[in-house]
Amino acid sequence: MDIKQTNDDLIRFWGESICLGEEDRQALADVPKDLSTLAPSQELFAAAKSLGDYERVLDYGCGHGWASVVAASSGAKEVEAVDMSPSIIEAASCYAEAFGVGDRIDAHVIDAGWLSRCDEGTYDAVFCSNVLDVVPKQTAGEIIKGLYAALAPKGKAIIGLNFFLSPEAASKRGMNLEDGYLFVNGILRLSNLNDEEWSTIFEPFFVVEKLEHFAWAGEEMKTRRLFWLRKR
Repeated sequence: MDIKQTNDDLIRFWGESICLGEEDRQALADVPKDLSTLAPSQELFAAAKSLGDYERVLDYGCGHGWASVVAASSGAKEVEAVDMSPSIIEAASCYAEAFGVGDRIDAHVIDAGWLSRCDEGTYDAVFCSNVLDVVPKQTAGEIIKGLYAALAPKGKAIIGLNFFLSPEAASKRGMNLEDGYLFVNGILRLSNLNDEEWSTIFEPFFVVEKLEHFAWAGEEMKTRRLFWLRKR
């Protein structure tokens, strides 16, 4: 795998996927401001809401920035929402303004080396959902090390992951796993590791305090993962 090319393709793919047009902006301005409707699941909403207990929060790979909005609305004083695509950060900024917390959310574009340049112990808590398992394993490892360094002592990290796809389940769906990865139309969509494998990866840096399994709206099986971690 060409890791740089794979990551460049991912930035382009998600930048095109998470992009607000004029109609989207108008709809966002008019939508009732019910925070609970922002998250893909009640478990993710509760996780983001818990970040309101912390002073400085990092939302790494923020997407639309919904977790940043929930955290800021729940009491977090400073939230930093970061991603690698300008269109994603533009969307996150729009969400922050629409929900009245733009003054507490600093949304900005980062590059691959940004975490390594952060001061150690900067953040009290980190939220990172649907990021680590949609990038190459080497990239995920670099992010985990960076999040560990950026967290204050005993800081909290909440990591959301997609489902684990067994080779048998992949075959039934007509999908082909290549060396533990799932590619769709040439884009990496899943780095396929089970709960134990992820726990082993986190172990040198974090204590796993809780692991929740949950489903997005419309899904029957609770196969997605939510790791609640504490910095060692």
